[in-house]
Amino acid sequence: MSLFHPVKAIGRDGLTNIVDEIHDAYIDLDQLSTSGAVVSVPLSRGQSRKRRIGWTSTLGDNPTWDADLVISGVADVSIEHDQGLGTYTVNRLSLDESTGAVTLDFNEAASLVLRTDGTGVEIRVMPR
Repeated sequence: MSLFHPVKAIGRDGLTNIVDEIHDAYIDLDQLSTSGAVVSVPLSRGQSRKRRIGWTSTLGDNPTWDADLVISGVADVSIEHDQGLGTYTVNRLSLDESTGAVTLDFNEAASLVLRTDGTGVEIRVMPR
């Protein structure tokens, strides 16, 4: 069973559903792949453990990548303020409709910016 639910959004309205699904998920920019105008990057929930107060999550040594974040219609990809970590945790996802830019902001002070020709953002669940 995957820890992510499949979600598909086109335009700003559906982005909230995707953000709700991937917030604080681990994302691996080293495994970012492109195929034509489609960019795909793997997502993981990591390993959770109970602390004295609350829960914590770590990626672990051999992470399971449970899903892909897929963005279609991409013309250009850039990483702003890259910390050189490779793996980041997702904070928020936004769309600038005037420029067509989809921006994925991470908790680690970096961002993945994808300039698109419209927006089709989808989380595709990968089989285990």
